[in-house]
Amino acid sequence: QQHVVSLAAGPSSTNPLRYAAGLLAVAVGDDDNSRLYWELVDSGRADIAELGHNDFDGTGTWTTYLCCEPDDVPSNLESLAGVLRGVNRNGITDEELAMAKNKVATAVVLAGERPMGRLSSLGGNWVYAREYRSIQDELASVQGVSTSDIRRLLDEFPLSLTSTVGIGPLSELPEVPGT
Repeated sequence: QQHVVSLAAGPSSTNPLRYAAGLLAVAVGDDDNSRLYWELVDSGRADIAELGHNDFDGTGTWTTYLCCEPDDVPSNLESLAGVLRGVNRNGITDEELAMAKNKVATAVVLAGERPMGRLSSLGGNWVYAREYRSIQDELASVQGVSTSDIRRLLDEFPLSLTSTVGIGPLSELPEVPGT
């Protein structure tokens, strides 16, 4: 198996666009029922094809991860880049956004029911933003994201395969197509 990881700039933990980024990552690159899943995993072309958003203090990243047979890396990277180009150009649909909101809202509520989940959220919000955010506040932020917020996000932090590394039998990766 060949593993390919790529990083690009994304919104930080204090940037209001982080909610849009989390939802976009779910719609485009979640491990099931996302664009990358349907394009690469469901078709059997890759074992894993994901996009995630990581928000940190002062910075954030888009992280793409691909795991497939070494011979499939060039075509799978081209397909992955094609999906990202399409999202950068056209955003996501209202239906994709609604499904992502439901998935994320469910995760927020479930995490809030476990002490460690709730304390992690409270601690992160306090350390990064010096604010208390209730579960209701988090849900309102998730539900308040619109497709125009997604467009603003993509204009400021486009999805790309900026810094890419591979781990596996390939001695070098093919040229990563532009996104």
